[in-house]
Amino acid sequence: MFVDLDGTLIQTDLLHEAILALLWRSPGKMLGLLPELRRGRAAFKRAVSRHITPDLAALPYRTDVLDFVRSRRDQGGKIILATASDAEWAVRISEELGLFDHILASDGVRNCKGPEKLAQIREHCRQEGATRFDYIGDSLSDLPVWREAEGVYLAGPSPAMLRRVAREVTPTAILGTHQAPWAALARALRPHQWVKNLLVFVPLVASQGWGEPRLIFAAFVCLLCFCLCASAVYLLNDLVDLQSDRRHPVKQHRPLASGALPVWSGPVFAAGLLGIAVALSMLFLPPLTALWLVLYFGGNCLYSLVIKRVAMLDVLTLAALYTSRLFAGASAVEVEVSEWLAAFSMFLFTSLAFAKRYAELDRLLRSQQEVARGRGYRAADISLVESAGLANGYIAVLVLALYLNSPAAKSLYRQTWSLWLVCIVLMYWIGRIWLKAKRGELTEDPLVFALRDRASLWLGLVLVVLVGAAIVGIPK
Repeated sequence: MFVDLDGTLIQTDLLHEAILALLWRSPGKMLGLLPELRRGRAAFKRAVSRHITPDLAALPYRTDVLDFVRSRRDQGGKIILATASDAEWAVRISEELGLFDHILASDGVRNCKGPEKLAQIREHCRQEGATRFDYIGDSLSDLPVWREAEGVYLAGPSPAMLRRVAREVTPTAILGTHQAPWAALARALRPHQWVKNLLVFVPLVASQGWGEPRLIFAAFVCLLCFCLCASAVYLLNDLVDLQSDRRHPVKQHRPLASGALPVWSGPVFAAGLLGIAVALSMLFLPPLTALWLVLYFGGNCLYSLVIKRVAMLDVLTLAALYTSRLFAGASAVEVEVSEWLAAFSMFLFTSLAFAKRYAELDRLLRSQQEVARGRGYRAADISLVESAGLANGYIAVLVLALYLNSPAAKSLYRQTWSLWLVCIVLMYWIGRIWLKAKRGELTEDPLVFALRDRASLWLGLVLVVLVGAAIVGIPK
């Protein structure tokens, strides 16, 4: 039995992963390898393989294919890895799995794909005196091999590919199921995280300008731009964290890490989403909003690449990124963000960022680990994170209380007594978030958690009523 590698044994392509990894680590070196393409794909693969090797132990293997190959091996069958990937990678994967009796792979001269793979399989069968063979593959380039194989096995084919193959050969069995790439892309965009971008509406609400259709339209366009930009950031962040995500018990199921979404699609879709967001902002919004959008994207990229590994600076950056949504929303509706609102936002979101870090460190302690992978924190830092987070949360409430006693608040709202009740509600909610974190029940971003937490939703409704009462001027 001959078994393909890329897309068959693993749900990814080693060459694509290596190119992206090398571009990230050393862009100049990657560009310097491009002339090797003139010598052919095999030469290019060999040149790339000499500079980088993907994390083979953490690759997204197809369990259905692995189980089937193991069962055939247990029955005494000979198993050969036949792949277009470079031989250096193929040898390491063979050593990692311990399943293969021989390897056929690209060697720097011959690209072991399509007709060339069939020629090598024929030669190997001739040397072994074999008259029949089976083959497991996943792409139309495997058709030449399937035409001569006795056992035709397809790994997770799409319905369209299955129909195409069935016109020429009769499949023996289908291993695994096909995952629709559009469904995987939808998950990778994380639309449930878009709720954070509702912050762009805060300046419109705070300035009480919701009665003007032009401003409402601008706020909605700003929301759409930030949602597209945020999804572009998530895609790039998942590419940066690809290897660490694959070793994480939960994050390994993310579309890019699991192979449900090809790694090459990450940069393509990220660039497309960002381009659409910037174009919309330039067409319908003031120039300053487009600048805020670019700054938000750049700040997120800097955070993903460098800052998230620097303790304390990471939470301040997260709070600043949240606050930047307020300034972008304000620029869209052409109002100013007051110092009160900016300070309140920074303290509140710093507290929530610390809560997220606390939850991560708590899980680290429970798993008896000392250092957070890819972060700048150690398990021993948890008490400092807790105290800093709680302090920032209650300082945010203090800022709100000071604002309510200022001339600015008294001139904007007809009465402020209900807003003092907002302070009490916020004190309770912040304390509740930290209580959940302390108990190990905060398993995701605090804002996303709040959307799924019934008590938080009820508290949000109470806040809306209290703010509404302050605007319309209900007497005591």
